[in-house]
Amino acid sequence: MRRRGKLDSLRTGPKLPLAPMEELVALCLKRSVLDESLSYLLKKVSQRRGLLHLCCKKLKVYTVSKENINILGMVQLNSIQDLKLNCTWKLSTLRKFTPFLGQMGNLRRFLLSHVFTSSHTTLEQEEHCVSLFTAQFRRLSCLQELYLDDVSILKGRLDQILSCLKTPLETLSITSCILLESDLRHLSQHLNVSQLKVLNLRRLNLTNISSGPSNCC
Repeated sequence: MRRRGKLDSLRTGPKLPLAPMEELVALCLKRSVLDESLSYLLKKVSQRRGLLHLCCKKLKVYTVSKENINILGMVQLNSIQDLKLNCTWKLSTLRKFTPFLGQMGNLRRFLLSHVFTSSHTTLEQEEHCVSLFTAQFRRLSCLQELYLDDVSILKGRLDQILSCLKTPLETLSITSCILLESDLRHLSQHLNVSQLKVLNLRRLNLTNISSGPSNCC
């Protein structure tokens, strides 16, 4: 940047604006205090807003605190390709994250785990939150791998996610979830089997299944 300034000072006419600089990092957001180097980088991104872009291919989120939400606001979300949401999520917390998910247009791998519904949540509130969340999948045109682990809101709603997918998946993993017979029916209807390379269905509680020797697998 100093060299560019010297060259510009020798030229006549208006100065050309500096092109933004990108910094590529791998982020892991936890409850612990940020390390010194990341804190310094975030400070520089804040000070030079528009000139320094924080890019991240791999993002792991273990807690959604106010501080972590602020950090996500500094990241170029379109740069994220691998997202792991591995913490205990209330629906209200998942709703806070929903707008960020919709901006990750280049996301290829997505893991979501441990989503539960509070006893204080009404059915109307639950339906609203789930609709907002699943609608974001329409924007994930590059998604290839989807992992759902212990996601309580999946029961009876698997079709909401599968019908929103823009491209065929290569990997689908559903573990430790409760599914209805209708979910299995939609699973066979919406999946493009010729494109699917990996299908992992483990530790499922299959309720109200009309046939079969057991109600779980």
